[in-house]
Parts: sequence; C-alpha cells; structure tokens
Amino acid sequence: MEEARVCALDGLQALGQDPRETDRIRVAEALGFVNELRPALTLWKSILKPDRVDSFVCTSLECAKKTGDDAYILSFCKQLRTAGVHNPYTTELEVVTQEKYRLFDEAIEVMQAYLSATPKDDLARVFRVRLAILGMRLGRTELIEKDIANLPPVETAPVKIAAAVAYILRNGPSPKQGVHYAYELVRRHYDDALARQAYVGTIGVGDDLSELFPKPATVAPGCAVKYKADDTGEEKWVIIEDADDPSFEREEISPNHVWAVEMAGQSVGGKFHLRRDPVQNRMATIQGIISKFVYRKLEIINNWEDRFPDQFFVRKYTFPTKEDGSPDISPILKVIDLKEQHQEEMHALYRDNPISATTFARFSGAGLLKSLSQIASQGTLATFLGKIRTLVTWKTGRSLVSRAGFLAFAQPIAIRTVGHQRVRQHVWPQSAACH
Repeated sequence: MEEARVCALDGLQALGQDPRETDRIRVAEALGFVNELRPALTLWKSILKPDRVDSFVCTSLECAKKTGDDAYILSFCKQLRTAGVHNPYTTELEVVTQEKYRLFDEAIEVMQAYLSATPKDDLARVFRVRLAILGMRLGRTELIEKDIANLPPVETAPVKIAAAVAYILRNGPSPKQGVHYAYELVRRHYDDALARQAYVGTIGVGDDLSELFPKPATVAPGCAVKYKADDTGEEKWVIIEDADDPSFEREEISPNHVWAVEMAGQSVGGKFHLRRDPVQNRMATIQGIISKFVYRKLEIINNWEDRFPDQFFVRKYTFPTKEDGSPDISPILKVIDLKEQHQEEMHALYRDNPISATTFARFSGAGLLKSLSQIASQGTLATFLGKIRTLVTWKTGRSLVSRAGFLAFAQPIAIRTVGHQRVRQHVWPQSAACH
C-alpha cells in the first residue's frame, strides 16, 4: 500500500501545469484509493462541474464528507439543484449537511421541494420522517406526517429509520399505531438491540399506554399466556400471534396451533395438553394472560442482560435480606453515591473549563434543562451559553428554569441554538444509492 501511495503522489507531481482531464481523473482516483483524500478532492474540484451526477461526482462528495469539506458539499449540491439536476444521493447528503449546521429552514425547503417533485420514492418517505422529527422538536406541526402510508414501511425500512417512524407514530394522534409498528420491527429484527430499545421507548417502561392494551380475561389471538407444566413445574410464556408468520423462536404460535386451539376461551387456572400420548399425556396449567404488546416489553426488559451483556440499557438488581428480615438497600445507596460523584466531577469540569451549558449536558448525560438547573443550584458556577457568560448566584436555591425561565440569563438566539442542538440528536440519515 505504501508503494501505491508513493506512486499516486508521484503521479500528482507529474501532472504539470496544464494536464489533460483524463490524466487528472486517473490521478484523483489513485489518490483516493490510497486514502490521500485532500489532494484527490482538490483534483476533483478542478475537474467536475455541477451539471450531472455520476460516479466521479459521488466519489468527490465522499472525499469531501470524509475530509470535512462541508462547504464544498453544500455549494456543489445546491448548484446541482439550481441546474435542475435532482439525485437522491446528493439531495440527501445536502440535507444531512444542512442539519449538521442547524440550517433547518434550508433543509426543510430542500426536502419539501423533493417531495413535490418525487412524492412516492424511498427517499421521499425518509424525508417525511426527517421533517416530522424536525417538526416535533421545533414545534412546527405542519411538518409532521400523520398518514402511516406515506412513511417507510416496517417491512423494508432500516432499523434506525423504523425506530424514528415508531417514535413519530407514538407521539401522533394514534399512539397505538406506533406500538404496533415497533412491535413488528422487533419481530423482523428480533436480535437487534436498537429495535428492542425502540419498542420499550415506544410503549413506555411504565403503564402510560396500559389502557390501550387491557388484560384479557380469556385466551384469544393477540394475547400472551404464561403456563406451567404440571409434571416438571417449568413455567414458560407463549404468544398466540395473530400477525403473519409466527415463529416458535420468538415464543409465538399461530391461533391454529394445537395448544392455542385448546387454550382458546380459557381463563387463568385452565388446563391444556402439552402432549397427547397413548403412554403418558403431558398437561399444563394457565398461570397468566396479558396482551402480547405488554408481554414483549417485559420480555425485552427481563432478558436484556442475557442478550446484550455489554450494552447498558436496563439492569435488574436484587436486594438481599438482612438478619432482622429487612431489605438491604445498599445497592440503591451505591447508585445515589455514584450519581453524586459523577455530578461533582461534572461540576469540577464545568468550574475549571469554560464550556457551554449544552456541552456540560452532553458530558453529564443529563438533559439540558436538568443540567441548567444543576448549574444554577450551585451558587459558585458560572453559566456559559455561546458567547454569553453570566455569573449566576441563587441564594434561595430555586430552580434556574422554574419561573424565570431562560430569559433570566440568555438572549433568544441562545434559546434557539439550545433547541436546535436537541433536534440534531434525533435525526437519522439513510444512505441512498448514487445513480
């Protein structure tokens, strides 16, 4: 590889003052191959014109993306659109780059123009997702797509895009639709951590949507059944799956399965055959019946550590019993100690370094409002928002963002920047093919 790199650089030196375009293309490709991206991009800039999109254009834009030359990306892609050249790859790249720099009005304009011209292709569906996320974060409800038929279908959407769709539907007029979408996402990507996280995030850890998924009184399609084998005492769950293609690997059986047929209409305490056999039958007793949507949430939470031991999402801690019979709450106290230690480390970082409140929030892992409240509650911490620095001293210990709100110490432009920073964390790009 080193020899190839030297040859490519020698080729660059040999181009001379007025090289032929074909020679520049060959050298640019050679430089890109050996990862000499900056000189390669310089050559591409001297060759390409924004009048078409081909493999050379895609290569140059990839070089620009990897070297951080976002100005070239924005300029070239805009010139393409101005010239009437519309391509999914360059359009999406332009939008992603605009959002990177919080140029949200420009990004919205580009996406809406694309939707007007090409309303039904895959990128149009992705753009509706991006617009909806921006609409939710910026308070622009007109950007939020409410018709699921216009969003990426769960059957083909990448997991990141589908997770965003579930989030949009969950926060729309029909939260139940979001849960159904996220449930199917898990079924199609059963071992994917993000799909499982998205489902719990959609249905909620608590009982927020419990009224949408009431506990069935008897066994029927769409429920999950806990049963206990009478001979061994082993307890298991099974879902009577009313969606397509049930799989026992996902703990699903169809409503036509012999167990489901025998359990149908029975309540807790009912019995069914695990096995019919002339020598020895095996029976089981129904222990519980819940909605399949509720069960899937519980299954994800309870089995997370076994499936993804290296990915923290949710963990279960046990409380030992003391000699006097009371619970040992030392794990809770340790969590509190660790949280206070982390908070003090963040305060020391903030005190010793002139970082903005948004950076503090990112390091601390807390939300911006909570971080601002923490900063304000410490009478010796200075607050930095962009170029604005205000020493905040709260003798009464009130929350910084209670009644006074942001305007107590920041100008409106800082507020908009804060809001946009939060938007960026919820935007998911999708790679479009270059044609």
